[in-house]
Amino acid sequence: MHGNAGGGKPPARATDRDIRAILVKHIIEATERANAASRVFNAVIDEGPSGLPHPDGTQRIRNASRDLDSARRQMMKAHTRLNEFVERGIVPEDLKQGNGS
Repeated sequence: MHGNAGGGKPPARATDRDIRAILVKHIIEATERANAASRVFNAVIDEGPSGLPHPDGTQRIRNASRDLDSARRQMMKAHTRLNEFVERGIVPEDLKQGNGS
């Protein structure tokens, strides 16, 4: 892990490099969550070889789909935050130092 990016918060005197490292770390973590959710979704779908889900199968598919959708949205948000920082210099509010900056 990056020394300054440990908790997802910038150090007291964060540089652009520190902020970029945190945002990249967020993308990596969000991508890992999306990949895990995708594996779960695929496993749930594959459980019904006959094509007829068992009684709780429909709900399990809905839950896995909802989790996958949420993980993918978080991943896209992480990408957007990095893009806005790199392209326009916009530091996400949760990474700003103090109240202003």
